[in-house]
Amino acid sequence: MHTYGVLPMTNRFLLLFFFLLLVGEASLAPVHGQDGELFLDAVVASVNGDPITLTEVSKRAGVPTPRSLSEAANNEQIQFTLQQMVTEHLLKAESRERRIGVSNDELNRYVMRVAQQNAMTVDEFEAALKEEGKALESYRTQVEMDILRTKLASAIMREGITVGENEIDSYIEEHPEFQNDGAKIKIRQILLEKKSNEEEVARKKLNELRADISTLEEFQEAASRYSEGPEAAEGGALGVFSEEELSGEIFDALFQLPEDSLSEVIETGRGYHLFFIEKRFVSEEDEEEKTRLREEIRSQIEKQKMDEKLRLYFAQELRNKFSVDKKI
Repeated sequence: MHTYGVLPMTNRFLLLFFFLLLVGEASLAPVHGQDGELFLDAVVASVNGDPITLTEVSKRAGVPTPRSLSEAANNEQIQFTLQQMVTEHLLKAESRERRIGVSNDELNRYVMRVAQQNAMTVDEFEAALKEEGKALESYRTQVEMDILRTKLASAIMREGITVGENEIDSYIEEHPEFQNDGAKIKIRQILLEKKSNEEEVARKKLNELRADISTLEEFQEAASRYSEGPEAAEGGALGVFSEEELSGEIFDALFQLPEDSLSEVIETGRGYHLFFIEKRFVSEEDEEEKTRLREEIRSQIEKQKMDEKLRLYFAQELRNKFSVDKKI
């Protein structure tokens, strides 16, 4: 018996494959799903020729693999994860070029330190990750990218930033707090907000931190870890303030404290604060104090310029430097 008009499965698949290539749907390859069903995988992006496939992105995103690129393009989780993976490939490409890497020992030490900070063994930490639906290997990949980003940022920072005297003069003109005569202080804070903390719990936590902190470095680390203020990522740095700029309760608590000292826990309408007095500037009439203040301003401008340089580096320069081809 003859059957007309029906091609064998292999030939039908090849026709579909070439048809989709012709219409520009994707770079395709056959993949078997969990149920044995045959579907088409697609290269959805490449960085310097390194491909990223739709199944890889879907697996990372924790969602079923879309059956078409148009479906993938409309999936927010797929798009977000794809962008993450493109960024990872860019970081790896730049790291290879700069001969920067992350060793297994570095990753192991990092994971062990995080586990210890949470009073866990590494095995207990891995079990906790699994309970949250995360695998240790995925976590290690995330850590690797964080370390690479930090190392690349350090390399960029070593290239330096130049700040001219005219920039310092302009900064002073634009910031009244540096124009007023009188004492000024540079402060950092750890903030626990009222909306997310009961008073007794917040005060207890801040007093425990106060008892454990004795250096600027320790305060910065604690602020980065515990503070709920937007400046937490900067080690709690708030900047330089004159006495007129501070509210009454903060002024009373801080202005008599010496450099490198901690305040008591202070309550404001926003929450509960622990402050660190980093520097004091007594009077601009003293030439030495004036020089110290200008150097502080210089460091603030340097930080702003470096932050912008790093932002552009990771957001634009890496993409411009390497070939990125996104299909969706």
